[in-house]
Amino acid sequence: MKPKLEKIEPSQPCLVDEDFDFIENDKSLSLFERGQYTKELTDDLFDDGSHYSREAYKSSQFGRKVADKKDGVRCWLTPGSFANLQGSYDGVTEFYGEDKFGTGYLDTPKRMFALVRQGRMLEVKRSNHPYMLLHMTLCSAVIGVNKENICVAHVGMSNRNETEGVLKYMNENGYYDKNIFVVASTGEYQEARAEELGDNMIMARADDYLDMNVPAENILEFAIDRVEDGADSIYQNMTGVIVSNEMIYKYSYDLREIGGLFGHGSQVESRMIETEVGMEEVDCWDEAVIELGK
Repeated sequence: MKPKLEKIEPSQPCLVDEDFDFIENDKSLSLFERGQYTKELTDDLFDDGSHYSREAYKSSQFGRKVADKKDGVRCWLTPGSFANLQGSYDGVTEFYGEDKFGTGYLDTPKRMFALVRQGRMLEVKRSNHPYMLLHMTLCSAVIGVNKENICVAHVGMSNRNETEGVLKYMNENGYYDKNIFVVASTGEYQEARAEELGDNMIMARADDYLDMNVPAENILEFAIDRVEDGADSIYQNMTGVIVSNEMIYKYSYDLREIGGLFGHGSQVESRMIETEVGMEEVDCWDEAVIELGK
């Protein structure tokens, strides 16, 4: 039976936790099916990946918190990212602040739900039962897992220096090669950027991650493109990633630019706004799942 989020009433128990209890505990569901259901539920919480939904923020089911080491949630800026201009260009910089700076998350009695924004890395105790979500075009995700923690980095524009700094932190803090995973933006569009900017700037191929000792079986790839359809443009293979204790679930989708209303400089993190000003989701496809060890 397909789980659904119901309208929230203050007197009700945490229906979100109940829905996720269903997904996690129903042994008749395959890992892939649990990933699909998880996407449906997180779409409701995150307004299809753009921002935390107003309903979620207003809900009595959620606490609204910011990252804090004492709660087992650490926030970092990736090296050299736009958010890290005052920090290190060689390694990650620990960072805390207001929710508007990308350190906030939603908290239920049993779980936490967080958007990992570009240039950020969240390191979370697995005992918090995290669900972390990213949406990417030319960015990539680097994910480290050990028995105690999950570490998820949203590497801006697949920058090589940022990737090296994130992997350096993971390698030095108990995340070993076999437990490091990448969802990598590759393909012709990314390779053209590498040719223009230099291979020393951009991680454009799976081989770039293999050279950094990420196992081949731990790399999921996606390749974006833009095609014209009459007066519209379609951005193909934009990609979302959901990371939980159990899995890395990756899915791709197409977005249509209607009549040129979508500015070229906007990012997929503004998907809700894009939809309102002229973007619509065309399709969801190219799904993949990796099971994580306990």
